[in-house]
Amino acid sequence: MSLATWADIAAARRQLAAGAVVLGLSLTLALPTVAQASTNPFGGSDGRSEGKVVTQADQHVHAGPTTDAAKIGSRKGGTRVGLRCKVRGKEVDGNDIWYRLADDEGWMAARYVKNHHPVPWCPVKPPHGKGEKGDRGEPGPKGDKGDPGPAGPKGDPGERGPAGVKGDPGGAGALGARGPDR
Repeated sequence: MSLATWADIAAARRQLAAGAVVLGLSLTLALPTVAQASTNPFGGSDGRSEGKVVTQADQHVHAGPTTDAAKIGSRKGGTRVGLRCKVRGKEVDGNDIWYRLADDEGWMAARYVKNHHPVPWCPVKPPHGKGEKGDRGEPGPKGDKGDPGPAGPKGDPGERGPAGVKGDPGGAGALGARGPDR
């Protein structure tokens, strides 16, 4: 190849790169308009997805991601439902995923809903305003000594001990009083 050919190739590459930049900017500016024009309420730019209740019977909508939560409604089998996000909750027939419904505050077990689009994980919020349990703190100072407790019950009498050593004989006693005269 001649030097002129290499120069032509380099120029063509620069033109191609410039065209790609212009095309990329055009698409970047046009996409938000296309996304805003979407009328599909599920799987659109708002991050919600869509699913379908896959049972013949009505399925309960719960107040939380567990079958123990209050039942706040139901959806008929075959009904399309909007899915806002998913969490791990109480297992239902081997599946512990629960979907937050997009149209209200309810939850449905994923065991009974087939999602048609990827469903994002719900943002993690501590339950009841509490966070995770932290590390154990340092022990506190020793407390004051408490009052003594009441006396215990009297014990059983023990066995009699061995006889002691015999002592030395004592001295003579005092002279007694004189008896009556005869």
